[in-house]
Amino acid sequence: MSLRDAYFGYVGQAASVIAKIAGVPVKLHDDDDPAAQLFPNFTTASSKVYDAAEKGAKEKLEEVLAALPDHIKNDSTLETTSVAYPAESTFLWTDPAPLNKNGKPNRELVQDIGKMLAQRGFPTVFPTSTSDADSTDFDWLDVALNIGKAIFSNIPPITQDSGDGITTSKFAIHSGNGSWITGCHAYYGIPLGQAGANSAWHSGLVMQLTTTKAYRDFETARNKALNFTQDVSTSNGKLRWLVTMNVQWEGSVTANRLAPALKGKLKSDDIKLQCPDEYTPAQARGLVRECAKSVIQSLFTGTGSEPYLTPEIIVTMSTLL
Repeated sequence: MSLRDAYFGYVGQAASVIAKIAGVPVKLHDDDDPAAQLFPNFTTASSKVYDAAEKGAKEKLEEVLAALPDHIKNDSTLETTSVAYPAESTFLWTDPAPLNKNGKPNRELVQDIGKMLAQRGFPTVFPTSTSDADSTDFDWLDVALNIGKAIFSNIPPITQDSGDGITTSKFAIHSGNGSWITGCHAYYGIPLGQAGANSAWHSGLVMQLTTTKAYRDFETARNKALNFTQDVSTSNGKLRWLVTMNVQWEGSVTANRLAPALKGKLKSDDIKLQCPDEYTPAQARGLVRECAKSVIQSLFTGTGSEPYLTPEIIVTMSTLL
């Protein structure tokens, strides 16, 4: 097969699938470039995928609200926030799966979904039972991991010969004390024509967060207990580095478990640390990593659970003050 034939074959396959979703017939001739039709059709397909996700999310929310017990359904403090990620647009996942071949969580996928939740102000963990904000002796539910299990249950992507070709997967995740995340993932598979990655999913994800005042008060108290602020010091007239770092946690539940032990400093994905005199950003990164490693070892040693790897620490900004 010539390079030109391969190009037309692989790109033509993708163009045909996208055109079907967009509702536009594909007409390729010898001198046609498939990419010329691919990109305009992708925009149309994106709109249809988003609309399908929005419609499915609305239906799932109505279903969940209708099934609530009367004392919650009639709670005047019940509120729902609806968001799409990214806002009113779609995105691509390459061969997504919530679990890898050995049954462990797919770290990259779970982190992607966790970031979607966090950036929209949605909780990344749910308590499995009502408890005080200061309590750490009850279980937590990893919201991102469980959403991943729900929306990527059809692997490989199901090819639909009828309808609009878009598959929808609705979901609902709820806590034990008055909060629900509902939503819908709409997608279709695009063949990639290469070894290793068989397809990409052109996806839209719309989610809603429904909470009672009791749950919102619980979250406010819990977050307040885990965070603190401290003024930046410029004493002695010496310049110091102010370094911002990102912690690549493997999972939200473990990060949440570590948070109280780290006194809030490593609870957030982002840490801002003022270096001691003469310390560089690289040394500050090392300090944070050793701190995380020490706490992890103290929590997991002797528990019989599988060792948790020290998370990667990435410096994202350095300012000399």
